[in-house]
Amino acid sequence: MAEQRLKSDLATGGGAHPREDAAALELAALKDRLEKIAASVPGVVCSYRLNADGSASMPLSTPAIEDLYGIPQAVLAESMAPCFARVHRDDRDRLTASVAAAERAMTPWHDQFRYDHPTKGPRWIEGWSMPLREPGGSTLWHGFVMDVTERMTADQALRESRDLYRSVFTLAPSGVVVNDAEGRILTFNDQAHRQLGYTREEFAQLRLADVDADERPEDVRRHIADIAAGGGSEYEVHHHTKSGEVRDVLVRTRPVDLGGERRFLNVWQDITDRKHAEAALLASDKRKSEFLGVLSHELRNPLAPIRNSIYLLERAAPGSEQAARAKEVIRRQTEHLTRLVDDLLDVTRISRGKVELHRSHVNLRDVVNKTTDDLRSLFDQSGVALRVEHSARPPWVDVDPTRITQVLGNLLQNAVKFTPAGGTVVVCLGAADGRAELRVRDDGVGMEPAQVDRMFEPFAQGAQSLARTKGGLGLGLALVKGLVELHGGSVRARSEGPGRGAEFVVTLPLAPGGAASARRAVAAAARARVVVVIEDSLDAGDSLAELLAWGGHRVHVSRDGRSGLELARRVRPDVVLCDIGLPDIDGYAVARALRGDEALSSTRLIALSGYAQPEDRLRAREAGFDAHVAKPPDPDDLMKMVAADWASSAQDGS
Repeated sequence: MAEQRLKSDLATGGGAHPREDAAALELAALKDRLEKIAASVPGVVCSYRLNADGSASMPLSTPAIEDLYGIPQAVLAESMAPCFARVHRDDRDRLTASVAAAERAMTPWHDQFRYDHPTKGPRWIEGWSMPLREPGGSTLWHGFVMDVTERMTADQALRESRDLYRSVFTLAPSGVVVNDAEGRILTFNDQAHRQLGYTREEFAQLRLADVDADERPEDVRRHIADIAAGGGSEYEVHHHTKSGEVRDVLVRTRPVDLGGERRFLNVWQDITDRKHAEAALLASDKRKSEFLGVLSHELRNPLAPIRNSIYLLERAAPGSEQAARAKEVIRRQTEHLTRLVDDLLDVTRISRGKVELHRSHVNLRDVVNKTTDDLRSLFDQSGVALRVEHSARPPWVDVDPTRITQVLGNLLQNAVKFTPAGGTVVVCLGAADGRAELRVRDDGVGMEPAQVDRMFEPFAQGAQSLARTKGGLGLGLALVKGLVELHGGSVRARSEGPGRGAEFVVTLPLAPGGAASARRAVAAAARARVVVVIEDSLDAGDSLAELLAWGGHRVHVSRDGRSGLELARRVRPDVVLCDIGLPDIDGYAVARALRGDEALSSTRLIALSGYAQPEDRLRAREAGFDAHVAKPPDPDDLMKMVAADWASSAQDGS
């Protein structure tokens, strides 16, 4: 064997064999080390050849290529077409163009693209390589490719998080401010500088102490240190705006680490309007509580004289002076209670938009004269002078005269209440700028500016010591405002201060055409009527019958609906006064039955009800009633309604 090998070496010049063998061994060892290094890096070391005809292959690559692309290494060594087919269609043209550009310029290639892996699904691939021109026109790249899906996903999440933060920072309705431990403002959103009235440039130069109305710079630094130690805080502060206004602000602060530095994130929520609303609510609640106390007092006050007068009536001789005085007391106190209840109901109706106006063409001077005449005795008893001043041409207005009388009456009663004996109240009537103007001026106790601002609020009262002695619920001026505004008018109050009197000014739109288009009221011809009263309350029915009989009418009374129907069919009355709440059938059923009787087609039906909302009047009309009167009815109004020749079948005494 050794002999044969020796012969062979001699024949082939085997003197060089040991050196060649050593080189081969060294090359194999180097290749082995390179393969181990390539296998240890996170990716694929490869060569990529682009042929002159446009075809491509990957002649050399580390074994990890199969895991990267999901395609056998031998297939890619022949052609890259299977790999390109899995590149995302939106990235394919761009990837091809980037390779072509690097080949033309012979510059390094770098790109990222999406790849549809056969088993792993969508992946991100990134590659780097250096081109080398080969004989024959092909280009060979040596480089590196790797799966960067996790990094790209993390980058995308980071971008989305930053975009979300930027959007929240920009769009937040509250101010957002970041400051350092010294209170220097580092960054902020637009709302922060806008709510304090600064430009971005001005605000960037400020410190927290410059806007905090309550703390000095050292206080701010100490506060920041406390927040850092405690991990956050929520508190209320007062901020100065650029104009000097003080705003209430709720601050939520948290320490954060930004760029390795401790910073403080603040959210500023302006709560000034909320604070004002809370204060107004508390004040309103306090006024309501006070009002309930006053209401209890005002309702109880008339009960004592009424009870005492009833006691005297039961014992006094009929027709005696003592009996007459007792009746007068009962009448006055009953009227007082009726006014209290009416005021309460009116305030509720106005607040709910349930008040209906019955307008007519009215000379406002007539309203003023009638109202002042009615209240003259009140002024005389109080020792207060009442003077009326009219303009040369009295203004005409389209209003509900009853409601405007109520407005002026409330203003006059308010004026006499707060004007001491010896004082004067003046009513001035005129017109200017297409509006009637009614002024009520007194030289009484006057008002503080704060009282003027809330004078027309429900439950508000003037000087409490005097208000308590004069009585009242504090609803009169609220009614004035509501009723005047329903007429398209306005009311305002003014006072130069305590002890200097007050003035209330009511304006109303003038009627088109003025006095020339005034309707002339035609007095209703009064005559005796046959009246049926259907009322289950013994006292209410009998007192109503006595009132109507005193007015010259023939009256019949029934206590329930069915007997009332029989009575009406028997006597064929001119007018039926019917209570709605009856023990057997209600008043609506009575009205429908009477309307179905031809013999009673001309009979006037008047509903009597404790319910006086617009829907109650509508329901009464739909049932067949000609009029709806709220209990307790005013005796004079009821007498006129019964006695008149009605011009229409739809009247309203509510």
